[in-house]
Amino acid sequence: MRCHDLTLVQLSEKSGVSKSLLGYLVNYRGREDRHPSTKTVGAIASAFALTPWELMHPDLHIPGDSDEK
Repeated sequence: MRCHDLTLVQLSEKSGVSKSLLGYLVNYRGREDRHPSTKTVGAIASAFALTPWELMHPDLHIPGDSDEK
């Protein structure tokens, strides 16, 4: 897996989330939903310099966002 030029191993190192948990969250094919903890979501978001909301809802407009003119 590569996302934003990070491999799964690099994301694990940068976020502090184990490679196995990241793989589980990214690659699941089961019917049940994955429910990562808020701590896990926050750690992954921080690795991408995002807020948890931005990670979970990438199309969400946040007032004061740097894209505003």
